[in-house]
Amino acid sequence: MDKIHYLDNAATTKLYPELMETFQRYYLDVFANPSSLHKAGLMAEKAVLNSRKLVAGLIGASEEQIIFTSGASEANNLVIANGAFKRAEPVMITSKIEHSSVKKALNFYAHEHIYYLNNDQNGVIFTDFDNMEIESANLITVIYVNNEIGTIQNVKELIKKAKAKGFRGMFHVDATQAIGKIPVDVKDLDCDFLTASAHKFKGPKGVGFLYCKNPKLVNAMVFGGGQEFGKRAGTENVAGICVMAKALSKACKDMAANTKKAFEFKQKIVDYVKASEHFALTIDEDVKQSPFILSVRSDLAPSEVLLHAYADEGIYLSSGSACNSSNPQTSSVLGAIGKAPSPETAVLRISFAADTGINDINAFIKASEKMVSRFNK
Repeated sequence: MDKIHYLDNAATTKLYPELMETFQRYYLDVFANPSSLHKAGLMAEKAVLNSRKLVAGLIGASEEQIIFTSGASEANNLVIANGAFKRAEPVMITSKIEHSSVKKALNFYAHEHIYYLNNDQNGVIFTDFDNMEIESANLITVIYVNNEIGTIQNVKELIKKAKAKGFRGMFHVDATQAIGKIPVDVKDLDCDFLTASAHKFKGPKGVGFLYCKNPKLVNAMVFGGGQEFGKRAGTENVAGICVMAKALSKACKDMAANTKKAFEFKQKIVDYVKASEHFALTIDEDVKQSPFILSVRSDLAPSEVLLHAYADEGIYLSSGSACNSSNPQTSSVLGAIGKAPSPETAVLRISFAADTGINDINAFIKASEKMVSRFNK
């Protein structure tokens, strides 16, 4: 095995190499606590303020609407907890294909008062709010780009339909796999909350943000100092925040070129899959989907066996969400679209980033031919 071919970018991405210098600067030079009143602290505070302004501008928000967090999972929990605390028995509406951080938070806070929007076999969520307590619902939460199969939801239409049905609560968009990859404008979407993680767009791990249309409606879940407008206590991760802002800026600037390249790479694998007897697309080709995520089924071997076999060839993939990687048969997303793998079959998630190259794609296809020869007995 001469080279690693990393095709698991929906799990996490490699940091832009040129941002390591920025990281170093904010750990070694501008390292002070942003809450300190001396000059070094003021320098750190200014760096956080500038980063907040940059992030806000990139998604069409204002500075005071951005709350920095440790990532989307924390931000998702903060949103759902706030939605739950609006009434004694909160009513929540969501889909069956959400990330585990949303599903588990909903189950904890709303219990049996959760309504699920239906979806088709491609993971497209229906805008049908019939037989739901839509007028009394506290929160609707929907994933923008599905992290396992890549389906892009018409979030704007979902929000419009909900309001037309009498929804007066708050609408949350989990944009973890959308930010930096497809255009996102919170004003155009008209959502109340939007969440993101830096490590999904070649930023650092352990930092993300929450957009709040009206920050006054958000109560802190972590108490201490008055950081993040009193909404999230704890000394700010200055280096992480500053590098995240720069990573998002670069991702948005290069979005058109990155999207074009990802689409070409994805299409090359799609063409191979369609011509194969042992691989198949998980969702239909004509469905609106992310060019950065491709889900493929195979009858060659179980997911874990096939993933290890690819890894032996230097191809790093996953079977779906990293949160469910230990047992892909339990994927609620695949179950919700009626395509959960049997114990004898596999689902592979192939995901791309700005630094994915044609050599990675060719290596995957070459390795897939080896899989057919090895397992098709």
